[in-house]
Amino acid sequence: MMKHWVFFGLAMLLFGAAHAQLETGADFRRQVYDDERTYGLTMHTRGYAANFRRMKFADGFNKYGFEVELASLRHPKEANVPNIGLANRSWVFNRINSFSTLRLGYGRERVFVDKTDRSSLSISWVVFGGASLGILKPIYVEVPLEGSNFLVTERYDPVIHTLGVQGEAPFFVGIEQSKIRPGLYFKNGFNFDYNFLDEKVTAIEVGVSMDYFPAWFGAFEPSIPIMFESKNYSFFFQFYLSFNFGKKWN
Repeated sequence: MMKHWVFFGLAMLLFGAAHAQLETGADFRRQVYDDERTYGLTMHTRGYAANFRRMKFADGFNKYGFEVELASLRHPKEANVPNIGLANRSWVFNRINSFSTLRLGYGRERVFVDKTDRSSLSISWVVFGGASLGILKPIYVEVPLEGSNFLVTERYDPVIHTLGVQGEAPFFVGIEQSKIRPGLYFKNGFNFDYNFLDEKVTAIEVGVSMDYFPAWFGAFEPSIPIMFESKNYSFFFQFYLSFNFGKKWN
């Protein structure tokens, strides 16, 4: 479903950009800035993400800089079990670890459709890549103590916990047992900035991102162990839709 929304959003933005360029004839010249800082919230086909970017302008059409992004990466077979238990929290059947990643990358943004007046769009091509530090956290669940309604917290084991799981324990339970899986990522997309003020950024970005977590010559497992009795993967491919906001300055 998320893929369809991403494609629909891209089509509408491209149509809007073309319409804006045809409708305006004003002689508008943008100021060239030195720095840009943006924050973003992202929906993608494997979860959600939050993003920060700091960019430097090389000229009026090119900027370079770094980004930091924290993203969840879900297994395609994850499905929540309704929160009908005493813990009043849902949980994912057969998920033994949650997986997220901290991306640290460097990239470029190239403006190829510029604003012609303050009411039009600018469209940029965006490419980033760098380190993807995967965070693998074990899942804990709450189960009733035998013969009572009191709940105890245990690490989830699908072999043992076949019945009686009341819900997933709070997220930070077991976080000290998290493991780091170093990897790489690449991102390629299009950014549509529609803010009325040239010194502000309000943009929608759509594109694809990829994360790869190799075994690094046998130092790690060949795949990321998220699900029990399901095929797990070391490569993650996502379509994403991001809402970015920030400012530019000299």
